[in-house]
Amino acid sequence: MIFFIDLLLFLFAIYHLLAGMACLGPKSWMQKFSKQTYSLSVPNQYEPRYDITVKFLGLLSLTLSAHLFCIYFLSELSLKKWCTLIWGITLILRSMLRLFLRKQFFDAYGLIFSRSLLNITLNIFLGIVCVVLFILTVK
Repeated sequence: MIFFIDLLLFLFAIYHLLAGMACLGPKSWMQKFSKQTYSLSVPNQYEPRYDITVKFLGLLSLTLSAHLFCIYFLSELSLKKWCTLIWGITLILRSMLRLFLRKQFFDAYGLIFSRSLLNITLNIFLGIVCVVLFILTVK
């Protein structure tokens, strides 16, 4: 079980590292990452407040990545299990928010719901896997 927990933590950390670098790097990185990951087209020119928001999201993503890498390298099993539970719940809540706010996502970004539904489904699945792994490893 611990192998799967470690694998999920490591993959989540890598994803958030790449997302953070894409947001904090040149705009072309973010455009490419957004297009490949979310089928989202980011314009070449946008307001400075949008750029600031993207930079803060990038910083948050890098912080999540650092947190996940720290958990991955921990040897304390009980802490790792609890962090996996918290991460699983976070993924499920993030997916539910995206599902409930789908009209706002479409209005703001023109995000096609079928593409967003793929991300929602994947994140709910991964969240449930994290919760199940926690339950299976609790003594």
